[in-house]
Amino acid sequence: MKLRGFTLIELLVVISIISLLSSVVMSSLNSARSKARDARRLSDLRQILNAATLYYQDNGTYPAYSGWSSWGNWSTFIPSTYIDTVPADPQNIDLGACASQLNCHIYHYCSYNSNANFSISVNLENAPKGTYTSDPNCGTGGPNLVVVSQ
Repeated sequence: MKLRGFTLIELLVVISIISLLSSVVMSSLNSARSKARDARRLSDLRQILNAATLYYQDNGTYPAYSGWSSWGNWSTFIPSTYIDTVPADPQNIDLGACASQLNCHIYHYCSYNSNANFSISVNLENAPKGTYTSDPNCGTGGPNLVVVSQ
């Protein structure tokens, strides 16, 4: 009588192959998530830019504000007439000293030249072309910094 079944070696090989494949899939999934968060960050910056531009057209200046998306008054520094709620970073992680912290993900808005100009910046998780290490107008910075100025 011949027994049918899998040997211990065959089971271990199958388990190791499944583990290897699942680790590759998880790694790709994490990369896709960080790229999606970066895409949202860039979209949020464009929304803030558009709202600030509309504010400028009505008032002749940009909103007088300098602050971070982790601050309590961030969501209202541009009146709701121009944007329902000012978007915050998807992670909104404020580690302090964002000029040198890799995992510091918050938005920064500042107006300068008597509110005739403004700048919005954020540190992305993945460095695209056009990133900086500092925002010369507002004294902020960090690795993978994207700056939008008007």
